[in-house]
Amino acid sequence: MNSVKNSARVLPTLTHVVRPRLPPAQKVIEQSVLVERVWKDLDPLLEERLSSAVEFMVKEQLNALMPALRDEIEAAVCAALVSHLSSNGGKFE
Repeated sequence: MNSVKNSARVLPTLTHVVRPRLPPAQKVIEQSVLVERVWKDLDPLLEERLSSAVEFMVKEQLNALMPALRDEIEAAVCAALVSHLSSNGGKFE
């Protein structure tokens, strides 16, 4: 029990005020410069994603329109053929 009392007497006390270190002063960056930097980093990624999205949408629209376009072209070719044959006496020249 005596050893507990002795160890309590030798503990140091805080006699010096410790101030935390401040981080080095950072440069203040203007908002426009920050926006420019972020845009520069994001632009290639956005360009790639936008290009992929547009390509996908165009393909989907073309696939959806293809049957109607084929029918319309077929009808136009048939009409032109009928017109040509009727004006040339049924001959295809």
